[in-house]
Amino acid sequence: MEQRHWYGFWNYGDVMHSYDEDRHVWRYDVGGFAWDNSELSTDMWLWYYFLRSGRADVFRMAEAMTRHTGEVDVHHLGRFAPLGSRHNVQHWGCSAKQLRISTATNRRFYYYLTADERVGELMREQVDAAKTLRDIVPGRKIGAPEGNPDGGAATVSFGTDWGSLAAAWLTEWERFGSKTAKDRLLNSMQTIAAQPNGFFTGGSQMDLATGKFQSAKPFLYRT
Repeated sequence: MEQRHWYGFWNYGDVMHSYDEDRHVWRYDVGGFAWDNSELSTDMWLWYYFLRSGRADVFRMAEAMTRHTGEVDVHHLGRFAPLGSRHNVQHWGCSAKQLRISTATNRRFYYYLTADERVGELMREQVDAAKTLRDIVPGRKIGAPEGNPDGGAATVSFGTDWGSLAAAWLTEWERFGSKTAKDRLLNSMQTIAAQPNGFFTGGSQMDLATGKFQSAKPFLYRT
């Protein structure tokens, strides 16, 4: 980062995604290969590296990325809130707005190491994030079911969507002893296990209040 001067006002804390072997530069100008935006779970491996090494410079790098991916890469207002925006040349240019970018999983390390209140607020934003999936369906461009903005259920994949919700519910349960978060977490796990093909069913309609999934025919879409 120091050699290539990646950091700037909006980019501070993020890392570039891929190196261009032909041009010998990082692909700052190629959509899908520019800024990482947590695409490869970089936040997590940086924190695990710090936990193993205890290095202060690694802590500062992980801290900066946690700040960036929690604030800049997540929509806090508007129709996309509180989803994250996937990588692009511009931070918000990609049409894929997803929970795997805004997931509380990437914030937990810093919060439990420092008790930072702002990061705690960012994690709490995600507890009811499934409501946004009624309208902003992650796989909407490739055949996923259409959303229902006013409905009591949302289409949730069992992979990145549910995994992100589960992290938010677990954290809310840990921090505040929330019965609602606990019930959603356990109900979702039980109803995923009860699906025709279990986890490999791919996803289903989830009741927003209880976290229970409807029984569904298998469908898969890449998120």
